[in-house]
Amino acid sequence: MKITDGQIEAVVDWMNTWDQLRGTIIPLRFKEAFRDKNPIRPPIGLTPRWVRDEERKHEIFLAMERYIDSGKDIPHEWIEEYVTLERKTSEARCNPSMG
Repeated sequence: MKITDGQIEAVVDWMNTWDQLRGTIIPLRFKEAFRDKNPIRPPIGLTPRWVRDEERKHEIFLAMERYIDSGKDIPHEWIEEYVTLERKTSEARCNPSMG
């Protein structure tokens, strides 16, 4: 069972009503002992699709450069995919909700 911050503060306030504990380190140590040192954080989500598409587009571009530098023909599929990704990523940049 987890103790909430409100419950911790209530106990500390109650401790401070005792003459023997008021102004001592005990209430502070109580807070330190029961406060959650590793709060639950939301899980990491996904990288947006447009980021992956931009990465893929860049990979295709570099591959086409290598083929041009070596005198080879660029596969038609690469050109089609690059053009498709270019349209898709430019739409995503213009309309971020499409992401």
